Amino acid sequence: MVKQFFILLIAGYFISNAQTNSNYGIKVGLISSRAADIHVKNYYWNLYKESRTQGYYSIFYQFYHSNYYLLEAELGYEQVGAEDKIPVTTSENPDGTGEYLIMDHAYDFLALNVAFNPEYETDKFRFYGIISPSINFLIKNRDELILNKYVNRLNLGYNIGIGFKPKNIFNGKFFFEVRYQRFLTDVINNDFISLKFSSLKFCIGSYF
Repeated sequence: MVKQFFILLIAGYFISNAQTNSNYGIKVGLISSRAADIHVKNYYWNLYKESRTQGYYSIFYQFYHSNYYLLEAELGYEQVGAEDKIPVTTSENPDGTGEYLIMDHAYDFLALNVAFNPEYETDKFRFYGIISPSINFLIKNRDELILNKYVNRLNLGYNIGIGFKPKNIFNGKFFFEVRYQRFLTDVINNDFISLKFSSLKFCIGSYF
């Protein structure tokens, strides 16, 4: 994951230097996600407690730019979910051996975001906000517990965040973003539990 991150970053740098300024490019980074709005329907259910971290990759196109804001469409691949650390016990160590098994609850999505970005710009930097509804299409269920029939394939959500572009670094081709994402619809809903996911994204972007 880290290797892929740096390959995309370096490629974006050389491509952006070989071309003129444009309004489209790539974003790569990390996404830390966790379960949210957990509604337990069974007293014995006690899972989806830990957060999980994965890479994030997207392409974007800025289709309108004024002096005070811009509008951007972004299509990204993201893997959200949660983890559980299950303690290993034996007859000699009923309270745990100090080792853990990791149970992974991962869901692969294609996320379509359309963002309104109010901005403040000077000669040296551009600082902007991010307000974005999102439509998230499930492309693969990697959860070790939940069957596909209990997973909602189309999920609505939103992103809010901030971005920063220094103009005196790499000819102003790179920018940085931090975004909080939350699903508005239940991703999982069965007889035992229903829940949504929320996540925090850290991205580096490059114009082509």
